[in-house]
Amino acid sequence: MNHTAAGLISGAAFRAFEGPKAMVGSGLVGVFLGTIEGSLSWLVDFMISLKNENVFLTKVIFFRSIRYLSGESLEDEYLRKYVALKERAEKQQKETHAALEREIPRDVNREETQPEDKSPQILKEILKVFNSIRELF
Repeated sequence: MNHTAAGLISGAAFRAFEGPKAMVGSGLVGVFLGTIEGSLSWLVDFMISLKNENVFLTKVIFFRSIRYLSGESLEDEYLRKYVALKERAEKQQKETHAALEREIPRDVNREETQPEDKSPQILKEILKVFNSIRELF
């Protein structure tokens, strides 16, 4: 309706300076084009709203009919979904653990490596002196 009125007004305004006969003719052409554009616009909006808003309802009807045809009860469906989610979580946990294992470098020869000595130089010298004195006795 709005598009039809907009077509009438804009068509009539387009030929306003050429007289009333031209205004009526171009107004009718504007009504025709506005009606077509409005109808197409409404159809596109309807299809989009049907797609976005009713997808959930369509899925619910589809899955309920599948459950009805398969004879599965609601409890069985929830149990099946729970088991599937649990398996997916365990798989994801294993994949995460494997990825962390690849990223963290592992030192194979841990026993052979010596811990880094961070004592000051003076303590090293004192240890050398004590070790040399101990060797004498």
